[in-house]
Amino acid sequence: MFRRDDRITSNQLEVLERIFAEAKALASSNRPAAERIARLKAIVPYELSDEVYTAMVRLSPQTLEAARAITVNTVGQIMLEGVPDQGTGVKAARAKVDEQLVRSDLGRSARTVVRALALASVVPNVFYDEAETEKRRELARSLVKPVTIEQGTVLVEKGAVVTPEGYRKAKLLGLVEASPSPWPMLGLAGLAAMLVAILWTTLASTAKPARRDNRTLLMVTLIAVVQVVALKAIALWESRPYPYFGFVAPAALGASLMAALVSNRVALAGSVLFATLAALLYNESFELPLDFRYALVVLAGSVAGVYSIGRMTQRHNILYTGFAVSGAASAAAAIAVLLTARHGAALPWTELLLAVGFAFAGGWLSTVLTVGLLPFFENAFGVLSSVRLLALSNPNHPLLRKLLTETPGTYHHSMVVANLAEAAAEAIGANGLLARVGAYYHDIGKTKRPQYFIENQYGAENPHDRLSPYLSKRIILAHPYDGVAMLKAYKIPKPIRDIAEQHHGTTLLKYFYHKAKQQNPGGEVREEDFRYPGPKAQTKEAAIVGICDCVEAAVRSMKRPTPGQLDQLVRRIVKDRLDDGQFHECDLTLKELEIISRTIVETLIGMFHSRIEYPTDVRRDESTAAAR
Repeated sequence: MFRRDDRITSNQLEVLERIFAEAKALASSNRPAAERIARLKAIVPYELSDEVYTAMVRLSPQTLEAARAITVNTVGQIMLEGVPDQGTGVKAARAKVDEQLVRSDLGRSARTVVRALALASVVPNVFYDEAETEKRRELARSLVKPVTIEQGTVLVEKGAVVTPEGYRKAKLLGLVEASPSPWPMLGLAGLAAMLVAILWTTLASTAKPARRDNRTLLMVTLIAVVQVVALKAIALWESRPYPYFGFVAPAALGASLMAALVSNRVALAGSVLFATLAALLYNESFELPLDFRYALVVLAGSVAGVYSIGRMTQRHNILYTGFAVSGAASAAAAIAVLLTARHGAALPWTELLLAVGFAFAGGWLSTVLTVGLLPFFENAFGVLSSVRLLALSNPNHPLLRKLLTETPGTYHHSMVVANLAEAAAEAIGANGLLARVGAYYHDIGKTKRPQYFIENQYGAENPHDRLSPYLSKRIILAHPYDGVAMLKAYKIPKPIRDIAEQHHGTTLLKYFYHKAKQQNPGGEVREEDFRYPGPKAQTKEAAIVGICDCVEAAVRSMKRPTPGQLDQLVRRIVKDRLDDGQFHECDLTLKELEIISRTIVETLIGMFHSRIEYPTDVRRDESTAAAR
């Protein structure tokens, strides 16, 4: 309780009246200025500067009267409002003096006098009254009726909104912390940092470090935002009368998108992150900040989505993914309900069925949203998923129809290369579907001049017989880059364009190189002029398609190949490319090259088993075909 002392206000105003009365009397006399200043200093109880006294004795009686009125009114008004003796009360009150002087029409000397006297007169007159404060506290206590909370009284019903009165009662019983502990928040911050570190480390350890690729980082961040928004939306709509409604959230959405667009390792790390977020968002317990039931369901559904969507090599696999995610989430939901069943109580069948049903619906919702959002992320970030690859593998695609109708020989060649490349890629853990689809389109550039490629001549005259080897090599060397231009025109994704551009690397066009040397024995024939411009294969898939392309062309020139001849041919082609440095810019290992060679031979034997004979020694020169 604060009390204002009006006696201080009256005293200050009396002092001001006395000062101005003396100043007016001295102004009417003929005394020297020094004597008048000395007289004023004797009656003024404040420390004022000589400048103020000099200005005061120079003022006329009329000006002094006007200054008196303004000074008394200003000080009186401020003091009546109260000047606290604590904090910045005095400073704030004195600041009002200048505000009052702004509205006055006094001269400079008079303003100096009024300001100095007013500032000196404004002193604290409001003080804390401890006795009165305690008296009023006792009165307030006596007016409060006691609140009795008996044992067994229900403060707040489960699922009901907590009212201010219910909160007050809980606080009185010590059920609400007066000052929340900072340790749970510190723990949550540490948990968030740990999860982000796991995701960051996983991104950094991918084959192509994603943390150096801004597009991939942005895409992963956007996927995480979409997943959090989806979880939060269901959390806002969660209906209390229906327990476990949060299980209907698309739990596997984020992880499935990461698996389809980035990698399974990144998706698994994201699964842990999203499971923790769900445990935070759907927590209904006041004991712990996390609800393990939702974390379990999200984690199970996400892991199922990661491994099922990675196997989506056919369109009907979407159903497999939906059932896998829904089944895993439903099983986890049932386990969560059973783990939280009360000891000795009957099994809550209603809750169990609701939980399983919501989780099953959430699994299908995740699958539908994943398939629906994939095209957006693919187009926005230039990523090639298995779903997009399946669409590009459709034989009715305009480019594949063009390849079939205009260059049927090249079309058949591409189909065989696709089978070989897919098997070899899957054998070493590469993307078999990408290798297959890349093989479909790798020779699309041959449709520009189909008659200049032997598989499309069907026994007709070879136009290269009438051309110089230099002109022939220009036509042959151009087909990868003609293909890239066509693929760009049809907006085919970059990974497939890269395979078309890189499958020959910088290999030597041996047939025309040797032909040029034969036609010009004494002249200089540069090997560099007969090499493809490149670039060399940058990925395993591009290197595999290049190997299979050369192998298929060479095998076609063999009438009755034996398994031994096939093995010898494949290994020779792989060794030639290895010695030529064609694998220097991709991450194929010698072990993987051995697996690729063995897989291609096994696949070829399966293709040609119906017409393979086993003579003791069949030799044939495949150098011309292999040079393609």
